[in-house]
Amino acid sequence: MLQVREAHWDSMQLYQPGPLNCHITLFKSRETDDKFDIPDDYGWGALVASMDTVEVEGRHLEIFARQHVAALASEITRRLK
Repeated sequence: MLQVREAHWDSMQLYQPGPLNCHITLFKSRETDDKFDIPDDYGWGALVASMDTVEVEGRHLEIFARQHVAALASEITRRLK
């Protein structure tokens, strides 16, 4: 798992996305368990025209876990209406 995480980090450092003229909703975990220094907007703020952030239960790698997925689905559904 550590090797996968390190490869993911290396890939993130090499990838340079261009700006997007759109609005996004960032769903992020309330609890942090990251060892990396990641900005609150995960770097999206500089790339999109506008964004809002929704904090959901769990840690980053757990937001799709059985105990958290209903709350996440509810937040997504609320924003799609």
